[in-house]
Order: sequence, then structure tokens, then C-alpha cells
Amino acid sequence: MASLSEQFASPSITRYFRHFWKQAGARILVASVLAVLVGWVEALGIALLFPLFSSGTAQGADTISRSFSRLIDAFHVQHTPAGVLPLIVGLFVGKGLLLYLGNVTMVVAASKVTRAQRCKLLEALGRAQLRYLGDQSAGHVSNLVVNEVARASLGLTFFVRTLSPAINAGVLFVVVLVLDWRLTSVCVAMGLVMVGFTRMSGGAVRRNSRIASDQSSAMSSLVVQVFQAAKYLRATAGFDVFERRITRVSDEVLAAEDRAGKAGSVGLSLSQPILIVFLSGLLYYRSAVRGESLGSLFVVLVYFLRIMTELFMLQSSWQSFCSYVGSVDVVREAIDKTELRREVIGRTPYTGLATSLRCDGVSFAYEPSRPVLREITIEIPCRTTVAFVGSSGSGKSTLVDLLTGTLAPDVGTVRIDDMSLGDLDLKGFRRRIGYVAQEAIVFDDTVANNIALWNPGLGRDHIERAAERAHAAEFIANLPRGYDATIGDRGSMLSGGQRQRLAIARELVKSPDLLILDEATSALDSASERAIQSSIDELKGKMTILIIAHRLSTVRSADCIFVLHDGHIAEQGSYDELVRAGGRFKAMVDLQSLAP
Repeated sequence: MASLSEQFASPSITRYFRHFWKQAGARILVASVLAVLVGWVEALGIALLFPLFSSGTAQGADTISRSFSRLIDAFHVQHTPAGVLPLIVGLFVGKGLLLYLGNVTMVVAASKVTRAQRCKLLEALGRAQLRYLGDQSAGHVSNLVVNEVARASLGLTFFVRTLSPAINAGVLFVVVLVLDWRLTSVCVAMGLVMVGFTRMSGGAVRRNSRIASDQSSAMSSLVVQVFQAAKYLRATAGFDVFERRITRVSDEVLAAEDRAGKAGSVGLSLSQPILIVFLSGLLYYRSAVRGESLGSLFVVLVYFLRIMTELFMLQSSWQSFCSYVGSVDVVREAIDKTELRREVIGRTPYTGLATSLRCDGVSFAYEPSRPVLREITIEIPCRTTVAFVGSSGSGKSTLVDLLTGTLAPDVGTVRIDDMSLGDLDLKGFRRRIGYVAQEAIVFDDTVANNIALWNPGLGRDHIERAAERAHAAEFIANLPRGYDATIGDRGSMLSGGQRQRLAIARELVKSPDLLILDEATSALDSASERAIQSSIDELKGKMTILIIAHRLSTVRSADCIFVLHDGHIAEQGSYDELVRAGGRFKAMVDLQSLAP
């Protein structure tokens, strides 16, 4: 059976203590000091009960009675109920105030830790490499940020709550040790038994807590997938498949929680019967065998009961902590793992795109054995419109990701003007980038907030001008509440073309240096495509525009078209030049029946 010192000096305990200390060190210290004060105040209050049950003599017949009498003399009060009752009341009122301050300290600490951990996790995700983010499940991340962080903070609360009963029990233990070493040995024996039960059940609670956290993440991932594929699942009657999967995972979560609850109940259910056995034996020994006075015996028993109560509280708080330790571990590991995959960002401030974007001998591979781009060298002059075309998998999107610093090249250098992108403050650079994807990114909010992206510094006139430039003002005016209309989840109240024009307006409102159109019209009807193409044509010469396209009608007016094939730039030139050259681009045009 593990000793008390072994239980609370194990590597896992010290690791959790260091972990929580980093997050709420000062408050843990304050809570600990308050717990010490509570312990001493309570010990004094219990000692002052002695005159209420003694014969009234100043000097008792036994050692314990004499010790209590000297303590009361130190307070300069009479050994009578009238003398000690006001002091007892004052001490226990003070204890209540100290307990209140300690609880408030931990409530505030838990709230701040929740916020700090959530912000730290979001910050780590925001700075992580794109490759790492692409490997993460949306449901897993959502569960981490919303549920596991909150549960981890509850773990902190229960961990710190173990400090108070541990300290109080320690203080009372010292008092009992001074009064009677024999009673101390009884308390130690009782403590060892209780710690043994706690250790026995705690391991099972911790293991099942981690299982429950992992399965909760899996369940959140499945729920997110259901909503993302709701239309397909409805059309193909596929909901039943996910319902069975979610139910199975939910059952695993509940089973793990049940096992944790049952394991935690073992120690609690056995502790009290054992306590009664010890208490009965102690009562018989002190009164029948040693014949001690009722007053000193009662006060000693109160000390004993308080020590046992604190040990029960310690056990209960520790079991509660164990039920949340899975979330503590999951959040800590997620933050540490994400921090290790942090994107490297330079320190040189971005001051604008003055001359060109350039790739010098750039190569890149997602897997070492399968290169995507090989020795790409291109230059894109400032305020020109260029297009990247080619078959699926030819590296178009990857090349644009390299040009914006979203990915880092394995070989070669990407430059803005004459500066390596690796030396540049990418965050400042990206604030000057507009990006419109094939599936428009819109949010369940008003039209105005979708365009402004909740930027309070943008007035309605800026928002309306951006909408006009994106050819979106007309359809917005026809909405029931205009710019204050809510567009629904993923823009469900709008058509595909309207969502795309709204996305373009959002990028134009910040007057970007670089506008990226990633298959921005490939999923639209001809009318919507013409409207968006008009918007793009009007922007020509005002900013640098990068177009990724399969539909070649969108690149007719580009200043330069780069044709990618097998990771290389196979051809480059204007639309007419490439058609006349009769190479790959001409074949693509003929295939789409777009040749003049």
C-alpha cells in the first residue's frame, strides 16, 4: 500500500502541480495561504471548546487538559463558557470569511485559466503550419476549444481543492502530535488506509477519464461531418449510418464515464465503515482503559473527526480531479504539439508590394518521394494579372500557397521585391492579401458583417463601395433588410453567385495589394460567372491578381498565363500567344471549345 508521501510526491502529481502553477501560480499560493489560516483558526476554535466540557478547574488531571488550559490562558479569558464562547464565535466567523475568500480566489482563477487556455490554444492553431492544420479534424478541434478546455479548468479547480483539506489535515495532525503521539499513530494508520483506497481507484478513474475525452472528440468530429454533408446524407438516406456510428461512440463515452464513477465510489463507500471501526476503538481505549476526562476526550475526538473529514474531502476532491484529468492531458498535449508545429515568421515589417513577386528555383513536396513542384522560377510584376492553369494535381494551388507564405519551399526562395518571404513579417503581409476560394467563405451573420468581417473601423460607406465594386450592391438592395439581412449558415439564404460576390466584396473592402482567385467561378452558372468576371476585369491594373482556373474563359484578359504540368512551368505567355503556339494550353482551349 502506498504511503501518503508516495501518493502526493509521485511524478504525475508534481507534473500536474507544475502545469497548474504556470497558469495560476499566484492564486494557488493565495488559496494555499488561506487554507493554512483556516486550519489554524479551526484548530484554535476546537481547543477553546475544552472549558465547555471540563469540570471548570484550571488545571486538568491529564497532560491534554493542562495543554488546553495553557492555551486558553494565552488568550487571557476565563475558563468558563461566558469567557470562551465569544472567542469561539469570532474564530469560526473568521474561518468562514477565509473560506469565502479562498473559494472566490479559485473561482476567479478557474475563469481566467479557462480563458487563457482557450486563447493559447486558438493562438497556437492560428500560428501552426498549414500542413499540420490540414491533418486536424474539425470536430476534434471544436471539442478541444469548447468542451475540453472547460473540463480542464474544472480539473484545476478540483486539484487546488485538494490543497485545502491536505493543509488543514496537516495542521490538525501537528496539533494532535503535540497533544498525544499515540493518537497521532492512529491518525497516520487511518490516513494510510484511506490513501490506499484512493490510489487503488484513482488509476482506473484517470484511465477512463482519458478514454471518455478521446471518444468525445471522435463524437464531435462525426457530428460536424453530418452537418457538412447534410444535403448528401438526406438525398441518399445516409443519416442512419452516421446515427449508428455516433450512438456507438456515445455508448463508449458513457461506458468509460460509468467505469470511472464506479471506481471512484469504491474508496468513498469503504472509508466510512473503516472510520467507525477506528473511532469506536479509540473511544473505548481513551475512556475505559485510560480513564481520561470527558472534556479532554471530547476535544481530542473533535480533532480526530476533523482530520478524518478533511481526509474524506481530500479523497473526494482527488477523485473529482481524476475524472477531469483526461481533459487536462488532452488540452496540454494539444497545445504542446501545436506549438511544436509553429510557422516560422520573420521580423521585417511588410511595407507594401512595390516591384514583383518572384520564385527562384522553388521545389516542394508534401511527401519526400512525391514532389509537387520542381525548380520553379517565375516573376510576377506588381499590379499585373496572372493565371495558373493545368490539370488537377499539377501544383497550381501549391504554387500560390508558396507565393503567399502559407507553405514554405523545401528548396529555393520566394521573394517579395528583393526580400525573402522567410524574413518578412507574414502576418502583416497577409493582412494585405485578398482571397476568394471556389466555395465562398461566408458566415452566419449580416451582409455588412460578412463584408467588414466585424471590423469596427469600417463605416457603412466603405462597405457599400466594396459591394458596388464586386457587383453585389443590386442583390443586397433586394434583400428584406439590405445590408442588415442575416444570410444563414454558410450563406444558405443566398445563391452561389451571390455568396461569391459577397466574398469578393469582403476582400475588396480592405484594398489588398494581392488578390487571389482560387477557382472563384468554376462552380457558377454563366450569368454569375459574367458578373464576377466583370468585377475582376475592373480591378485589373489596380492590384496584383493571381487566378487559379480550370475554366479558361476567366483568364482571357490575364497579362500572363503559366501552364503547369508535372510540377514544372510547361508554357507561359498571354492567352493569344499560347493559343498560337499550339501547345498544351491550345489543347486545353480546344477541349473546352473556347478557341476563337
